[in-house]
Amino acid sequence: MAAVAAISLGMATGAGASPSVSGLSAVPLGVGVGTNDATGINNSGAIVGNAYFSAGGYQGFYYTEAGGVELIPRLATGAASGAAAINNAGVAIGYSSLAGHGGSHAYTYSGGVLTDLDTRSGEGSFSSNAYAINDAGTVVGAANTGPGNNGAAIFKDGAVTFLSFAGGATPSLINSVATAINNSGVIGGLYQKPDGKLESVVDLGEGMVVLDRPEGSVGSRITGINDSNVVVGNYFTEVEWMMGMMMERSHGFYMALDGPEAWVQKFIAPLGTDVGTELKAINSHGDMVGLSLGEWGTQNPFLFSNGITFDLNLLAAEAGLLTGSLNVAGFSSLAVANDINDFGQIVGYGYYFKGDGSSAQQRAFVMQVVPEPSTWALIGTSLVALGVGMRRRKS
Repeated sequence: MAAVAAISLGMATGAGASPSVSGLSAVPLGVGVGTNDATGINNSGAIVGNAYFSAGGYQGFYYTEAGGVELIPRLATGAASGAAAINNAGVAIGYSSLAGHGGSHAYTYSGGVLTDLDTRSGEGSFSSNAYAINDAGTVVGAANTGPGNNGAAIFKDGAVTFLSFAGGATPSLINSVATAINNSGVIGGLYQKPDGKLESVVDLGEGMVVLDRPEGSVGSRITGINDSNVVVGNYFTEVEWMMGMMMERSHGFYMALDGPEAWVQKFIAPLGTDVGTELKAINSHGDMVGLSLGEWGTQNPFLFSNGITFDLNLLAAEAGLLTGSLNVAGFSSLAVANDINDFGQIVGYGYYFKGDGSSAQQRAFVMQVVPEPSTWALIGTSLVALGVGMRRRKS
């Protein structure tokens, strides 16, 4: 069974058989595209990501099975662009750099129409980026508020609205980013302290509140939030690495914002002998994807569901789907899982051989896990406890 049992505190554990992988495909991006990755998938199976061209430069893409691949237009000729996420209405978001200066603007893309979300006057002076969107079309991200400062922002109906801390601290005094939003409008993100360290924040409608983190950690950030108000993210510890150098190590956590275990952080154990984890996304049922991190920089994508961490490379290998080699087209391994929808479809990137004797390339993948993780047992309300719980938030 391709699973690593987590550290349990006596609550509910896995129910039923291990999942398997019924399909693994490269996203077909066509001629001229070099490396690429998939960053988001919605419940209809529409995928967004980034294509890096063999001739140089990169651009966001939008893929559906019916319509194929669309390269998302740019706001300026020759500019770079990237796609970050897509909602269930099929609206993609990201950023596009601007001609004439080093900034970028947040955008939405839907039905072949690209919309600039940063309509503040003085285009050459302002920059912004979009990181998450809910099904109502509310976009969150960051926009600059002055030289060297970025503020967490909401982009809605042509306006840019900055978030502030509960109690009234203004965005101009801090560097902050909104990285997640759910369909109730709850926002997660991070802010940067004067010493450069990051802190996780949530906004329940009354301003940003800083989350506690484990003793001995040096920072944290939120990467996702679902409609059950469960946030996922990563906290960081500082460890000595080679030749006395210090490095930050990531550890994934998840936490409910309401219910009987509100504000209790749960930590996910890495695979095998790995030393860290990085959580990327959570779906409506509480299934999560991320990376298990090795001592020397290795990484392995995983699915976490019902209190168990599943090795995606092992699941794909057991299904006979990692067959790529110099002479056989296909994936040889998976590197990163970036997102999961409510039907068990996971996207990210892996290493793909064309089978023509050339070396492997980084390619976007879509994987189908069966049975759908949510059919085993929902964790949105039970939240299997892993590691040590932390209660309450900072005021």
